Amino acid sequence: MKRVAGVAVAVLAAGAATVWFVLPRRSDGTAESAAVERLLAEGQFDAARNELASVRGHIDAATADYLDGVIALASGRDADAVRLLGKARAVRPDDWRIVGALAAALGNSGRFADALALIDEYVDGHPEDERGLAASAQFRLDQKRGTPDPAAALAALDRIDALLKYAAPPGDATAVPEALLRELRTKAEILRRPGTDALLDARAATKATPKDPQAFYLLGEAARANGIGQEALDSYERASQLAPGVRRYAEQYALARLTLGVPDDPNEGRAILAVVEPLLAAAPRDPALLELKARALVRSEDHHDPNDDHVMTDAAAIYRDLVQREDVPIRIRQNARRNLAVLLYDWGSAGKEGPYLDEAWGLLKRYAELGGDIDVRLRPTYEELEVRDLARRGGK
Repeated sequence: MKRVAGVAVAVLAAGAATVWFVLPRRSDGTAESAAVERLLAEGQFDAARNELASVRGHIDAATADYLDGVIALASGRDADAVRLLGKARAVRPDDWRIVGALAAALGNSGRFADALALIDEYVDGHPEDERGLAASAQFRLDQKRGTPDPAAALAALDRIDALLKYAAPPGDATAVPEALLRELRTKAEILRRPGTDALLDARAATKATPKDPQAFYLLGEAARANGIGQEALDSYERASQLAPGVRRYAEQYALARLTLGVPDDPNEGRAILAVVEPLLAAAPRDPALLELKARALVRSEDHHDPNDDHVMTDAAAIYRDLVQREDVPIRIRQNARRNLAVLLYDWGSAGKEGPYLDEAWGLLKRYAELGGDIDVRLRPTYEELEVRDLARRGGK
C-alpha cells in the first residue's frame, strides 16, 4: 500500500491493510513546518524533502527530527523513522502526532508490542484524547500482527463515546473520522461475536443505506467471518462499485477473490488483474498492489496453454523486485520471499531444476532466518529443499 507520512495505525482485514493517517498542518505553529507537512499530506515526498532542506535553519531540532522521521516513514526507512521520531518524542512526549508516527514506525519495523505499549502509555497520560483511544482500538483489532482483543477495543471506543469534548475539533487535521469509529466498532463486534447477530446487523445496515459503500464493506467482513464466502464477495464487489475511486474497497474485493474465489481457475486471476491494474496505474511502485498483482498472475496462468507461461515469469520478476527494494515493508518482502520460493520450487519440480531450486532454497532459508513461519503448507517444500541441499553438499 502507498506509504504516507504521518500518524498511522493499520486496520487489517483478510490480509488487506486499511490505514488511517493523521498528518497535521504544522507541528510547532510555524509556517515553515506547515509547508513541509502539507507536501507530505499530498504525497509529494521529494518536494517535501526539498522544502525541509530550505527551512531547516528556521525550525527547532525536535520539529526537524519529527519531519525527518515522517519523511523516513513515508520512504519505507522504518529504522530511521524510529530513531528520529524517538528523538522528537524525548523533547515533546505529549505531542500525539509524534507519538502516533512513532507507533506507526515501530509497527512497520515488526515491533508491534512496543508500538502498542507506546500508545497505551500515551492513553494513560491523556485519557480524554480520542486520538490515542482510537489508535488503541485499531491496534487491538489488528489480526495480522497482533492477537485481537475486541473487548478492549470496544472499551476504548466506549470511552470516546463518553467524551464531552474531543482533543481535535472537527476539521482539524488530526481529527478521528467518524466513519473510522463506526468501522472499528463494527469490526470489534464481528470479532467478539462472529455469529449471526453481527451478520444480521450488517445486512440490515445495507438495506437501510443501499448506496453506502461502507455498509457493504462491513457486510463483507461479517459474511467472511461467518464463512459465507459468496455473500462476502458480492458485498465487497458492491462496495467497490458504489465507490470506484476508493482504493480500499477495490483492493479488498481483489484480495477476497484471491482467498474466497474458485481455486485453480485462471478466470479468477484475470478478474483480479482487472481490478488491480487501474490501482497500479495510479501507484505503479506500490508494494502491496504489486504483491497482489503477482499473486493474481500466478492464479491466472492457464496450465493447458503453453503460450501462457510468461505470466509466471512476470510474477517472478515482481517478487524479485519486492525482495530487493529497501523501501518495501518487511512483511511484504517476507511474503515475496515465500511466494517466489514456492513458485520457483514448482518450476523446479516440473523439470526446470538447478538454479530454480537453488534460488528457492536460498529464499526459504532467508525467510526462516528473518522469523518467517514454516507452516504446515510450507514444511514439505522446505524439508525437501533442505534434504536436496544436504545431499549436494555431501551430507555435511
